[in-house]
Amino acid sequence: MSAAALLPSVSKEVRALAVPWMVCVACMVAIAITNEPRIFGPLALFAYLVGTVALGALSIGHEYTGRTLGLLLTLPVRRGRLLATKFSVLLGMLLTLWLVAEAVVFSNMPAPADARQMTSLIPVVCALFLAPWLTMVCRSAIAGAVFALTIPGVLMVIGELLGVAMYGHGSVMEAFWKTFMWYGTLGPCAIGALMTWRMFTRLEAIEGPGQDVRLPQWLTAGSAASTAAPQFTRRSPVWLLVKKELRLQQLPLVLTALYVLEFVAFISAATVLDAKYGYLFSGLTFLHAGLLPLLLGSGASAGERQMDTLQWQLLLPMANATQWAVKLVVVFGLVIALGLALPAGLLAVSPWASASPIRFAEYERLMMPVMLIAAGSLYVSSLCRSSLWALLMSLPIVPVSAWLLQFSVQWLARPTYLFVRKLTGESTTAYSFYFGPPRIPSYVLIAGFLIVVLRFALINHRSADRPAARVWTQVILMATFAAAAMTASAAWQALR
Repeated sequence: MSAAALLPSVSKEVRALAVPWMVCVACMVAIAITNEPRIFGPLALFAYLVGTVALGALSIGHEYTGRTLGLLLTLPVRRGRLLATKFSVLLGMLLTLWLVAEAVVFSNMPAPADARQMTSLIPVVCALFLAPWLTMVCRSAIAGAVFALTIPGVLMVIGELLGVAMYGHGSVMEAFWKTFMWYGTLGPCAIGALMTWRMFTRLEAIEGPGQDVRLPQWLTAGSAASTAAPQFTRRSPVWLLVKKELRLQQLPLVLTALYVLEFVAFISAATVLDAKYGYLFSGLTFLHAGLLPLLLGSGASAGERQMDTLQWQLLLPMANATQWAVKLVVVFGLVIALGLALPAGLLAVSPWASASPIRFAEYERLMMPVMLIAAGSLYVSSLCRSSLWALLMSLPIVPVSAWLLQFSVQWLARPTYLFVRKLTGESTTAYSFYFGPPRIPSYVLIAGFLIVVLRFALINHRSADRPAARVWTQVILMATFAAAAMTASAAWQALR
């Protein structure tokens, strides 16, 4: 391949990965330019973990989402050169992402040096060798990214359980699970490197849905006869819509199943259960409750656009508002059931319930933030054409929301509170924004904000074009409503 022919191929790969790379870098740099490491520290680490494997999945997955795989495979170029070009661009972006993370994320992390090194290198290795292979296997970029990120987490849990069972607590156990996780991850990555090369050289452009995870045929062969329905069968259109939405959310359902299996693994190791594993399960629960709303929201609208089924779906003889209402019921129902109710139920029956830092009342406080995250991710999904893009673009929701909250409290809520207290002749006590009793006014304002966000998401969802002027208008209106809600909340607290 000559230099003149190589340059367009490299620029195409750079354009495909540049935006998610910049989003991840911006989320990590937020911790360096703010004085809120408690808020942005976990976000920066989460952005690095998700961003690295997402870049690895997008190196192949953008051909699926952009429907350019067929054109790529018909180029008069050897497959090995095409894969080498993708690998070179991906390696350069991952190295720069790793350098930024070392400077702003891991430099001040309160953890041993070997643990920091593993946390920074394992995502890069998985992104290089594992995520592209899983993307081609699943024919979905978001599935490749999530599964590539899940494998090291599962190995970490297994390593800790085995280490405590064999060596008990102590430095030997710590060394065992770290070694187990490192070499256990390198094994699948080595297999993934070989399978990526082999599968890409034999890859074919097969049209069809690429987001669902199908069971093997030998498991469904016995029910083939039962699935043959009569030609004319009366079925509920609402139930068919619910089934369609559940098919869009297969990946969150798979992750929930893995979460339950991890809980079963903890329960089965009855001889090593103690307070430490209660804290470990609590950490997994917070990760599950934070990641699930992002996945559910990002796949709700962009998933249909990615599979190219949105146009004819909107032409069905059913009101768009009804279809949107079914989508919202499924998304928020799964958020509450799988993200909050399921962890609360598992915690209630666990033997470490008394030692866990999470109490059942905590889930009530988590409900509104989780609902807001899901709504924000759903709005971003209405602007994207693939689920993985929507997931990556949803990452800045947390820092932007935190900045807006800090700005509103400092420049709107506090002056309003002091002004109303002065008008009513009361003492001007120091103002501190809180989310506590009476909660009904706060709930009403949050519900109103959710309605505004979801209304704008519906407008974007049912429209083929998304002009920048309309998007900026929606963002300004949402920010204005949030500022007005903060001001009204401060005035209500002053009057009380």
